[in-house]
Amino acid sequence: VESCPPQVIRLEEARKEEVGKELELFRGRPPWYDL
Repeated sequence: VESCPPQVIRLEEARKEEVGKELELFRGRPPWYDL
């Protein structure tokens, strides 16, 4: 018996990828960052 179905695992991985992309935007200079 699996604790998590593959779909849930894929969802978690997708969320991690999204967060990684957002962090990359913050590390670099986001287009809406004007000073």
